[in-house]
Amino acid sequence: METKFCQNCGEKNQIGAKFCQACGRKFNEELETDAMDVPVKPQEVTTADETGIIWEGKPSGICAVAKGPLNATRYILTNMRLTIKTGLIGHKEDQIELIRIKDIEVTQSLKDRALNIGKIKIVSTDNNDPILVLEEIQDPLKVRDLIWASVRAERTAHVRYISNA
Repeated sequence: METKFCQNCGEKNQIGAKFCQACGRKFNEELETDAMDVPVKPQEVTTADETGIIWEGKPSGICAVAKGPLNATRYILTNMRLTIKTGLIGHKEDQIELIRIKDIEVTQSLKDRALNIGKIKIVSTDNNDPILVLEEIQDPLKVRDLIWASVRAERTAHVRYISNA
């Protein structure tokens, strides 16, 4: 069965579906992808070699919701890197190249499982900051899968084939 991803929520849907079965958003036929593609939301491009944002989120726990617009933490996954932006007045931005990610761990307490949120810990080969933590992520297992799919796609894009000829 061939599938495509919703650009709004990342959910898999059957090819030919007019609306996403998870969020109800209408599909744009020009932007459909197949099961081997990483779901990409058409968004502003951050650098010349990036095609766009795959996932964007922010902490979704009770404390984060209580902060409302003062919650200035944002997580952005593109086809090349994962970025964590924090700070309302002072600004900090951490980035990790997807090709450097070694492992991803999802942690959920019983309360977190009831709210469908969790912590995603990313271990990388980065010398300065080898561990990045994404706090209070809504639907962390789906986000983990999106990150892994993006890592695989980035690694595949950088594979060099050597000919014996």
